[in-house]
Amino acid sequence: MQFFICSYGGCASWTVARFLRRYGTIHHIHSRKPPEYLTLPVSQKILHRWFGGGAKEHFSNSPSDRIQDTSTCSVLYLYVKPVYSIFSKKAFSVRHLKSIDVSGTNLRRISRMSRSDYLRGGVDLISYEQFFDNYVSQDINRNYNIVAVNVHKLWNHLPELFEILNLPQTDIESFPHERSREREKEIQEHLDDIYAHFNQRIDNMKPIVVVHAKKV
Repeated sequence: MQFFICSYGGCASWTVARFLRRYGTIHHIHSRKPPEYLTLPVSQKILHRWFGGGAKEHFSNSPSDRIQDTSTCSVLYLYVKPVYSIFSKKAFSVRHLKSIDVSGTNLRRISRMSRSDYLRGGVDLISYEQFFDNYVSQDINRNYNIVAVNVHKLWNHLPELFEILNLPQTDIESFPHERSREREKEIQEHLDDIYAHFNQRIDNMKPIVVVHAKKV
């Protein structure tokens, strides 16, 4: 199997990826928009693409990297309420935000802000909801399904996820336990500062949704 673990960061993606390694190859993806046809990942840097180096965390735009037979591929999109991503260890760094294609102008503004300043600023400079819509609502995927998973509810719905991924239900016992957030008090203070509407959408979504391939 090949597993594509996609997220905007702070979504337990590495926890899930490390577990799924026992079943196949893992691709950890930060592309803001999934491709029309599933492709192998590449580095964002041109020199890396030429010489095969760098962290391959973004879907390729090249038809030569297209995966024709996706029957052994599973694409997961993991998401959380944005404030959880912002208060994670690395997902608010300029390096990470550049990786998820936040614009240069917005990056410069964010680089001068603390997490609390950003959330009190009232402007979604990171465009989390757009990222979410690209995977969940745009219906662009032509030859592969996307399994969208609300990480807040993941641990209560592991049997469903294992069934979708065709993994042995007996292995649920060895799935990593959910970890508590180190900055939970701050998270709750800022939970709805900018993202109240988006948070409500997340709450209203089914915990696991399969976005089926669009028929051509």
